[in-house]
Order: sequence, then structure tokens, then C-alpha cells
Amino acid sequence: MDNASPPNAELRRELRSQMQVTMTPVDELGQRLAGRTADISASGLGCMLPTQMFAGAVLLVSFSLPTRPGGQVVHARARVMHSMLQPGGFRTGLLWVEIAEEARDTIRGFARP
Repeated sequence: MDNASPPNAELRRELRSQMQVTMTPVDELGQRLAGRTADISASGLGCMLPTQMFAGAVLLVSFSLPTRPGGQVVHARARVMHSMLQPGGFRTGLLWVEIAEEARDTIRGFARP
């Protein structure tokens, strides 16, 4: 998939929920980016980033999942699937490549209607 292609909705196997919280992605060179989540599922995360990321790049991401008072901090590794310029930044789709199963289960519960 090239960087301009949107994700294929038919490939999604998990329910997604909108979630807008700040996040701190770190790229492969150790550079911190300021980001904001857009939606989340047990298989990945949609977010807005200030710079374009290339498909295949791996990011370390941290954010607070608002599932309980004070939130639950999630740390995970995710692969960039797409990055498209939109007003306000680059809409970036991430696929989890390393995430604690407890965090994945919590996200799955959060994304249920």
C-alpha cells in the first residue's frame, strides 16, 4: 500500500471507537512527535501527526486510555499503514505489532458500542 492510499475498511476485523487524547509517538530515530489519537481498535490506532510517516515505519506510541479515573497508560509498538495529508496534519493509520494482551483486551472493551 502506498502512503497516499486510505486503509481498506473491509480489512478491519475489530470494532473502532473514536478517541481523542494526546499521544507521544517516537520514531525509529528516537525523535518524539506530538500527536493526537482519532480512533482506536484492538488491532490499531488512527491518529493525527505533524509529519508524514512512511508505510512500514515502526513507532513506539504512548497514550492514556480513558477507561478509568486517571486513565490507563498504554505503551505499544505500531507499524505505519498509511499517512495522508489532511487539514491539521497527517492522518496516520497504525497497526499494533507489539502490545500487551491486557491492553488489547481493554481497548477491545472500550471500542464496543
